[in-house]
Amino acid sequence: MTYKKRIDFIRNETNGIRKIGKVEYIHELIKQGKNKTEIQSQMLLDKVSKSAHMLRHDFKEYEKVADKVEWV
Repeated sequence: MTYKKRIDFIRNETNGIRKIGKVEYIHELIKQGKNKTEIQSQMLLDKVSKSAHMLRHDFKEYEKVADKVEWV
């Protein structure tokens, strides 16, 4: 399933409302041309992820839905 609108993502993803900010944040960094390592470093610097464990978890969650998100 692809998500054309934010509301569809929120309704259909587990914890969609919590994930939406990180999905948009990571997508913006990708649009800036950053690679995976640079994105993860920036996430720690910006305190988007609180620890290395959560960083891996957050990025993995993004990778699961990245190809389904169309509104960004």
